[in-house]
Amino acid sequence: MAALRGRFVAVDGPHSGESETTSALGMSDQEFWGLLEAAPDAMVVVNTDGEIVLVNGQTERLFGYSRAEMLGQGIEMLLPERFRVRHAGHFARYAGAPGMRAMGSNLELFGRRRDGSEVPVEISLSPVRTEHGLFLSSSIRDVTDRKRTEATMRMLSSLVESSSDAIVSYTVEGAIMTWNAGAEAMFGYTAQEAVGRSATLILGDADSDVCSQLDAGNPVRLLETDGYRKDGSTVAISLSVSFVYDADGAKIGVSCIARDVSEIKRRQAEAEADRARLIAAQQAAHVGSFEIDMRTGDRWWSAEYWRIIGVANTQPASRELMLTSVHPDDRERVEAVWLTLDSGGRASDFGYRIVRPSGEVRWVRSLTSFEYAEDGSPARILGTTMDVTDLHLADVQRREAETNFQLGFNLSPIGIGVADLEGQFQRVNPAVCEIFGRSEMEILGRRAEDFLHQDDVGSISVASSHMQSNEAETAHVEKRYLRPDGVAVWVQETVSFVPGLDDGAAHLFMQLQDITSRKLAEADLEYQAFHDPLTGLANRLLLTKNLERSLVRAKASGGQVSVLFLDVDQFKVINDGLGHTAGDGLLVQLAKRLQSMVRLTDTLARFGGDEFVIVCENITRENTERLVERIVASGKDPFVLEGQDVFATVSVGIVLASADEDTETVLRNSDAAMYDAKNRGRAQAMMFSEEMHTRASSRLDLESQLARALDHNELRVYYQPIVDVSTEGVVGFEALVRWAHPIRGLISPLEFIPIAEQTGMIIPIGEWVLREALAQAQKWRTEIPGAAALSISVNFSVLQLQDPDFVAVVADALTRSGLAPTALHLEITESVMMNDIEAAAETLNALHALGVRLSLDDFGTGHASLGHLDRLPVQTIKIDRSFVGGLGGENPKAASIVQAIVNLARSLDLDVVAEGVETVEQLLDLRRIGARLAQGFLWSRPLPPQEIPQWLMRASGRAASQAPDAKRPQPGT
Repeated sequence: MAALRGRFVAVDGPHSGESETTSALGMSDQEFWGLLEAAPDAMVVVNTDGEIVLVNGQTERLFGYSRAEMLGQGIEMLLPERFRVRHAGHFARYAGAPGMRAMGSNLELFGRRRDGSEVPVEISLSPVRTEHGLFLSSSIRDVTDRKRTEATMRMLSSLVESSSDAIVSYTVEGAIMTWNAGAEAMFGYTAQEAVGRSATLILGDADSDVCSQLDAGNPVRLLETDGYRKDGSTVAISLSVSFVYDADGAKIGVSCIARDVSEIKRRQAEAEADRARLIAAQQAAHVGSFEIDMRTGDRWWSAEYWRIIGVANTQPASRELMLTSVHPDDRERVEAVWLTLDSGGRASDFGYRIVRPSGEVRWVRSLTSFEYAEDGSPARILGTTMDVTDLHLADVQRREAETNFQLGFNLSPIGIGVADLEGQFQRVNPAVCEIFGRSEMEILGRRAEDFLHQDDVGSISVASSHMQSNEAETAHVEKRYLRPDGVAVWVQETVSFVPGLDDGAAHLFMQLQDITSRKLAEADLEYQAFHDPLTGLANRLLLTKNLERSLVRAKASGGQVSVLFLDVDQFKVINDGLGHTAGDGLLVQLAKRLQSMVRLTDTLARFGGDEFVIVCENITRENTERLVERIVASGKDPFVLEGQDVFATVSVGIVLASADEDTETVLRNSDAAMYDAKNRGRAQAMMFSEEMHTRASSRLDLESQLARALDHNELRVYYQPIVDVSTEGVVGFEALVRWAHPIRGLISPLEFIPIAEQTGMIIPIGEWVLREALAQAQKWRTEIPGAAALSISVNFSVLQLQDPDFVAVVADALTRSGLAPTALHLEITESVMMNDIEAAAETLNALHALGVRLSLDDFGTGHASLGHLDRLPVQTIKIDRSFVGGLGGENPKAASIVQAIVNLARSLDLDVVAEGVETVEQLLDLRRIGARLAQGFLWSRPLPPQEIPQWLMRASGRAASQAPDAKRPQPGT
């Protein structure tokens, strides 16, 4: 009834007929109207004829009629038609005997509003007797809200009792008050067992948490916890708990709804596991899924689908968003596919490109299918989208590889062939035909062995070795093949075993590279490595090897080896008087004479300069002496040099070596014997004897004096310029040590350096030279205009290389001098590294790490293996003067040799310095060959440091003002 409580409609005064009624009631009009309008219910007064004579404002509001419309009308107008006849009979009987029968108090029925709608009402009737007669007063109350509440309560009661959820209420103190059937089924307690007991019976410790949250003003919604059953087991429940208040707002209890979520939990866990597996599978396979409701257009995309298109799932999935990600060139085609799907067309499988927001282009493939409704119409589109970029790129790469292979196969300069496991060619490219000098038809079906050079026939083929060992690795071999025209071709053959794929047959993949030029160059370089370029004789390296072998064989046979050490008498006079070309010509002619005197089994070698060594096995002393006599006597025959006869003799030192001696001792003794012969005059021969040791005492004196030379400040550093061949501009200097002996004057390093090497003095001397040279170079770089880029080259020996402190010494010298490491060039001869190449490489790498540049001196004199060049961190090789001396037309082969060395250096990315340049013609040849740097007497002899500034000024002006020509003054003039 609370809904009917409101203000009354204002009353203007009694209407017609109403005034009489009020008078009859013994009230004033104002009093009556005030009482009537104050009534909370609709008040209707009728006469005994059932006519409405009075209504209040609540009546107007309840039924929607105005007073004017109701006054004078029958009371039945306010009832539904189905009740009117029945009501009229009841009213007539009641009006006839109002005191005898009660029409009813709180009678419930329906009223009818003006708009025809019905409203449930409760009516109380009472007679009103006045002097004007009997009236009937009706109090009509709208019970719509009450009826609705009652229905709701009945429904709620039914729902509570029929609910599968446990619905429990308990007092604020925790005592259970109500217990429905769902609670009994869930927890196992009957209502009699549960009511009155604490809520902890079923909630355990969770009850205190619930109460704490409720007390804090936080209603508990869907709290998941464990409930406790009567049998001691637990059940996963979801709680919804709230306080219950009375009409005054006071807490009177707690309402609790518990739902068994065990099955939900299990299914959720399974679903979560399935979802995790699906997500993992989609991520692993790069496959995203999507669904489209064809009736609503709603779309769902999996997380992997969002990732594939590169868009965050913060916006609704839509066709527009999907099409936005499609590559512009593919968008029209994709739209056409979707239009076909919208019309219920067949499922599709199509590929296209997408462009991610980052600009990255990816290739995808989408597959779709339909899910149909019960009436057979398509209800949903189900699909997957796979990122196939890797597959697409792999396919593109495969096709490119096939195309490139075909092009490479046909155009490759290297012969390529495919053969079966018998080695028979199934396919060859044009390069194979060129190598074999035969057509494709002549080669197919035959084996490479069919074309072998006769000297290589019989060696097992690479293909056969693969078959016999069933290997799957790649093998290499070098062989000669013979063309039909008789030309032999060296070929590097590489064969790879290729296993069969997809039940295909295994085969051999063969590569044939023509290496004839390389083999010839290697043979030439090997010949140069072991032979003197001027005379064609064995060089020092080959001599040493052959002597070692001879001594070993002599030891086995019990024989002896004769070693002759020859030196041309007064060769310097001839060389200086007639020139180096004449000197070289003398050496060449002498070599030919000596070759005519020795046996084929003997070794004739040019030891260096004008020195020759002959090694003879299985020869008696008498025969040795006769050979020496012939050699000495040959000096009576002139040599034709520069168109004139020149007589030159040789001095010979002889050693009859026993098997117990080593090569170094034998050569040293023969050298000592030769010097003894020279001391006795020209054209002499001396057999080595122990008495010669006595004559070597003077050499020991020199050793003892050398030990004091450093302390007595007798050593000097001279500097020889290194120039750019093309401009003749100075790029650096080589530091050369000299001994200023107080009695003998300047002593050549050729005389005292070997002594220093043998005594170990080379280490302190080398360090002193290094520090002097670095300090001097830095001074020139900072004080002389234009000299800031000058480099300094310093020689070091094998003992220094073996010194564990050498790298630290170099680093300290650089630091103290202030010279940039790259300005220092350390030079070492080929022979230094041969004793221990591994140790040498380790030290050289450490020096290279400092930034120091490394040079290989005297290159080509036959001590180093060409194979070591790529193992050592050298940046420069210095061509020995013995090669350079033949340039300028003096020796036609010299230019080819120097050219080969320059080409070798260029291929290894090495710089080249030519030593011993003495003529303009040699300089011009070096320019033609392409050598970059050079040094020699053409520019200057080694100079003391105080003369360098003046010399640099002259050299700078000369390089800037004139180009080299044939009129240039010769050194020393």
